[in-house]
Amino acid sequence: MKDFIKQILTHHRLPAVILTICAFFCVPLFIGNEKSYIDLIKINKKEKNKPVYKPVGDKLSDVNDIHLGFAQSCGIESFKKNDDFLSVADSLCAIGKLVYITPCREYDIDKLSHSHPYLTRPAKQLLLDIGERFRQKQIEKGLKVHKMVVTSMLRTEQTQKSLRRRNVNATNSTTSHLYGTTFDISAQKFVKYDFLGNKSECSRGIYQKLLEEAVRELRAEGRCVVMREYKQACIHITVTD
Repeated sequence: MKDFIKQILTHHRLPAVILTICAFFCVPLFIGNEKSYIDLIKINKKEKNKPVYKPVGDKLSDVNDIHLGFAQSCGIESFKKNDDFLSVADSLCAIGKLVYITPCREYDIDKLSHSHPYLTRPAKQLLLDIGERFRQKQIEKGLKVHKMVVTSMLRTEQTQKSLRRRNVNATNSTTSHLYGTTFDISAQKFVKYDFLGNKSECSRGIYQKLLEEAVRELRAEGRCVVMREYKQACIHITVTD
C-alpha cells in the first residue's frame, strides 16, 4: 500500500497537489471548528427570524404590526406590572439588556407619566443619532439650536392600560413600547437652555420639518420604522436591530 501511494506521489504530481489542497481546506471543518459552525447556524436562524422591511416612499406611516415585529425580535421580554419591571431594572442594565436614559445635548426628556426611561442599547444609539442629525441640520440653517423632546419610552402592560384610558392613539393591541425598542419624540415642542439653565420652548414649523428630515433619513437607511401620530403630535419610532 505504501509503495502504491509512493508511486502516485512520484508519477502523478497533479493528483497529489489536489489532495494536499483538499486536505488543507477540509480538515478544519472536522477538527476543532465545530463550535464556529454551530454558531454560524444559530446566527443564520436568528437572521431568518428577524423581520425584513424595506420602506416604500418617505411617508412616516409604518403600521403597528411592523413596529411590533421588530420590537419582539430585538427587544426584551415584556412586563405586566410596574413593580415587576422596577425590581429587575438595575439588573437588566447591569447585563446590558437595557440602558437608563437621561437628558443630554441631543435630546431632553419630558415628564414620563406612563413610561420608564429605559431603552435597549441599539434604541438609545438611534435616539442619539436622530438628535445629532437634528442638531446639525439646525446649525446648517443658522437657527438657534433646540433639543428634541422624548415623551415616552419603555412601558409595562400596566402603564399601557392606564394610558389607553386617556390617549386615543394608545393601541388596543400589543404595543412595541413594551420591549424597550421604541420611543416617542414630540413633533411640536423643542427646547433650549441658557447658560443659567433656564429653559425656553419653541414650536416653529421649521424645527418640525428638520426633525422629520432626520428621521426619514434614518428610516431610509433601514435603522428604524416610524409612525407619525398627528393627534398626539409625536413621532413613534422603533429601532430595527
